[in-house]
Amino acid sequence: MNPLKFITNRENGEERRPPVHIPDQRELLSNALDEPTWVILLDAGRFDMFDQLVGQYFNGKLRRVWNGGVGYTGDWFARNANGSYPDRGLFSWLPLRDQQGEYDGRDHFEIAPEIDREMGVGSRLAALGYTDGDIDEGFSEAPGRVNRTVRDRCEQLQGGIIRYIKPHPPFDGLEDLTSESTKTKKTEQALDSDRLTYAELVQAYRETYRTGFEYAKEIVGDLEGNIILTADHGTCLTCDQLYHGRHHDKHDHLTIVPWFEVSGLA
Repeated sequence: MNPLKFITNRENGEERRPPVHIPDQRELLSNALDEPTWVILLDAGRFDMFDQLVGQYFNGKLRRVWNGGVGYTGDWFARNANGSYPDRGLFSWLPLRDQQGEYDGRDHFEIAPEIDREMGVGSRLAALGYTDGDIDEGFSEAPGRVNRTVRDRCEQLQGGIIRYIKPHPPFDGLEDLTSESTKTKKTEQALDSDRLTYAELVQAYRETYRTGFEYAKEIVGDLEGNIILTADHGTCLTCDQLYHGRHHDKHDHLTIVPWFEVSGLA
């Protein structure tokens, strides 16, 4: 048995039933965006790892929330951010448009600017593991470019969503294994051949999570209003599934995500 195995209960069909003891993230998000609030979305951020790390960066109140039983960003936005948000912005390095489903952020937010126009969408999709192709190494600077765009536009807004592609693959230090559409197969082969251990995979995920927290800490001083840290979905690491996806069994570590109300810096 894998010594690092995490909880794997609630598979695909069962997880779509709302848990009675955990708030629905959609309701919390709707209420938050009714006020001047910035929601920082750490894409693919597990609750357990968030709980371990957040106190090194922020003070505040943490609770578990249910994301609606989804394991994919496009589905999360379609379910949880499908209202109308005047005077709010959506900032994402990979645009929420036709690249990740039918959801188009421009239909819901005051602004949803294109970030990194000089880098082709195909290169971005390959870096994140959705397609194959040439990858521009500029993807490592994606959170910084998001922050620069937010700073340029935030004064005209009353909040919105800032999405970091962290700790979403590619993982820091394991970019070759954890990018392009073959990332799952490549990672499984590396684990099976002992070229990679589960401990090393988890550590790379942890370090990628830290990158997201560091960029969040960098931007909060420039934002007016409430600050929320959350995630769209989690990540499978050591539970006989890898990463995340629309058709993954919906384990708790995919669908129970953090909701953290920031009160200050640690």
